[in-house]
Amino acid sequence: MKIKFTFDLDFQRDAINAVADIFEGQDMLQTNFTVIPIRKGPQSDLFGKQSELGIGNKLDLLDDELLENIRKIQLKHGLKQTDTLASRDFTI
Repeated sequence: MKIKFTFDLDFQRDAINAVADIFEGQDMLQTNFTVIPIRKGPQSDLFGKQSELGIGNKLDLLDDELLENIRKIQLKHGLKQTDTLASRDFTI
């Protein structure tokens, strides 16, 4: 059995947009540095908490703004609207 993946399907674009729209209003932040992998050495213990997952972006949106974005997405897709934002962890 071979799985075929078509990347340009409407339902896939809708799913991507629903996730991205949670962060509507977030400014794009520019940086002037590059993060490189840390090599083992005398200073590697200073950065021991870094992982291969990288470093997350700073989220400037307030909880109220995130909740409003989520409610707009839910309304657009005919889903029951959430009353509160229980967490900033989103399951996709």
